[in-house]
Amino acid sequence: MKMRTHLIYFIFLVIILLKSSEIALKNILRARIVLKVARPIIIFVIISIILSFLFLILSKLEAKEFLNAISFNIFQFFLFGFCLIAGFTEGAKTNLPAFPFLHLGWKGANYLKRRGFPTFSLKRFFRIFFLMIFGSISIWIFFSPEITKETQEIFEKSGFAQLSLILSVLSAAIIEETVFRFFLQTELIRYLKIPAVGIIITSAIWAMGHSGMVIPSGVKELQIFYVGIILGIIRNYWGIEICILLHLLMNILFSLFFFLFS
Repeated sequence: MKMRTHLIYFIFLVIILLKSSEIALKNILRARIVLKVARPIIIFVIISIILSFLFLILSKLEAKEFLNAISFNIFQFFLFGFCLIAGFTEGAKTNLPAFPFLHLGWKGANYLKRRGFPTFSLKRFFRIFFLMIFGSISIWIFFSPEITKETQEIFEKSGFAQLSLILSVLSAAIIEETVFRFFLQTELIRYLKIPAVGIIITSAIWAMGHSGMVIPSGVKELQIFYVGIILGIIRNYWGIEICILLHLLMNILFSLFFFLFS
């Protein structure tokens, strides 16, 4: 079941890569605008991947495990780049905000308000973050799942391998939000014309990538689906940077939990 779910998820990722690369290459001139506006997150991802490569080399993993990790990092980098350009291009054809805060700084809140979106404030930001964490923890407590042996082994790695894992967890917040919320969700909403359906489908596909982490199967997927719905709504209202920040904070919090208690 786990292998089949991961295979379906990987097929979705390949389809997303092919579609986003087609759009990105057709609109390559827009890359300059994206590079200018989204420079901080691009730099963060590039540095994370370079350092991750370095730590993987120093960690002395087995050849097969090392090649798998390197291959997946390269795949993620191209997926991120194409989805960033394609998401920006396709988003311009909708009413969805792109990078209001990276582009305008704190004035991005006023920009969103003028366009009729709900007012952004730090108070609302932390309320939403609390809602994400409270809901995730409630699902965990209700089902009381056990962490699988494979997941346990990942978090028990030591030295440079663990540093590489930490970087992957941090960069995942940017890469996943770019791929799923910024590109896939935008495309689905543009074609289906129903935001709620686009958010649900995107969240379901994103949740599939987290299968097999706990027993009973499905608990982690439900947890991720719940978070995905909230992030999907935030993407439509406040742009992708707020999604990335919420996702990043959540990853840091839950990674600390796993490292301390697993």
